[in-house]
Amino acid sequence: MAEKSFKYVIVGGGVAAGYAAREFSKQGVKPGELAIISKEAVAPYERPALSKAYLFPEGFARLPGFHVCVGSGGERLLPEWYKENGIELILSTEIVKADLAAKTLISAAGESFKYQILIIATGST
Repeated sequence: MAEKSFKYVIVGGGVAAGYAAREFSKQGVKPGELAIISKEAVAPYERPALSKAYLFPEGFARLPGFHVCVGSGGERLLPEWYKENGIELILSTEIVKADLAAKTLISAAGESFKYQILIIATGST
């Protein structure tokens, strides 16, 4: 398998990855510089705030649509958005080893990913 190389890699596909990608896009990341590697099979999306409605029954929780960054005024970050912004989505890919000294990630399938700057946004698991 060929080794892929990126300036920036985000490992994880949750809310933080989506927000980081949006910020990279605003800062002018160049096509091919940024990749998101996620074990999930779908692009990063906003998890519904269901617990907030339970905790604050007198008010209503804002439940965003999928693939929306709440702080972005409702901008939809669908898979096409990532492609249009030159961000590579590498989905259904579990990273099992990180060699920080060599700046290399290895997937469960044996794929190798080189990076210059790594953001770990895997959430709580």
